Amino acid sequence: ERFLGNRTNDDAAAELYCLSEELHDQRRRMEDLCGLIKRLQGMVEAQATQPEPMSPAGEADQDEEEREALEELNRRKNSVVELRKQAEAQEAQTEGLKSSLEALTMEQQQLRQELLSIDEESQRMSRDAKTVGYCARIEELLAKWKDADGPLALVEETFRSHDTDGDGQLLWTNGEIRSYICEVFRKTQVSPPEWPDHVWYEMYRRDDVDRSSSLDLQEAIELARHCYQSALVTFGDALVAETLTRMPRPLARAPTPPSQGPCSARGSTQTLISPRSPQAGAAGG
Repeated sequence: ERFLGNRTNDDAAAELYCLSEELHDQRRRMEDLCGLIKRLQGMVEAQATQPEPMSPAGEADQDEEEREALEELNRRKNSVVELRKQAEAQEAQTEGLKSSLEALTMEQQQLRQELLSIDEESQRMSRDAKTVGYCARIEELLAKWKDADGPLALVEETFRSHDTDGDGQLLWTNGEIRSYICEVFRKTQVSPPEWPDHVWYEMYRRDDVDRSSSLDLQEAIELARHCYQSALVTFGDALVAETLTRMPRPLARAPTPPSQGPCSARGSTQTLISPRSPQAGAAGG
């Protein structure tokens, strides 16, 4: 946090790149200085091992050159020391930026996971709300099934609209029966249940009383009512299953050994004996 402040990932990465480039440049300068120092030391050693006779003026000039060379050497050494300090400081800053970037990346990953969890929970709650609404609507329809303002008129109208040939029958083989039920559900603001094909077939066969492989108006009305009842069970089971998946699993507890007191022993005996068993009769006697 001390290095990043309010900067973004891109800003921190850019600054990290600049610091790396500057550190590389300083290392190169240090290498040049070390090379220069070695050359100066070589010159001094060469002059020390191969003295040449010279005039006093030449010696004075040589002394002046050596003094200037030593001063330059000291300046370069001080520069090397300063550059090393700067390089160490920049390396520490670079490491700090890397650590901050790693922490920020981990925090972003955690936030993404939390957002995904929130989105999943929101979707589950939305599904549960719709399912509860469907259950309430089905209960209302079933309660008013035979009333004047009930759904029978709508069911009959839907039957006639699907009886395309006007023979008063709906066939299973051409899909009229399943289409009729789904249309009834949609017109009453209830989502048709997502049953597999064999369930739909069993529902239809249950109300095909005369086994004509078709349904007349009264059979179709009964099928619609039975489908509402079965859908209510299906939606209820879905709510229970969804609730159970979100419930935390209880921790297993070790069984509590029974007490050895006389009162507890009598209580446990009475609990285990069935009222209809001979033992129960004997105990009663």
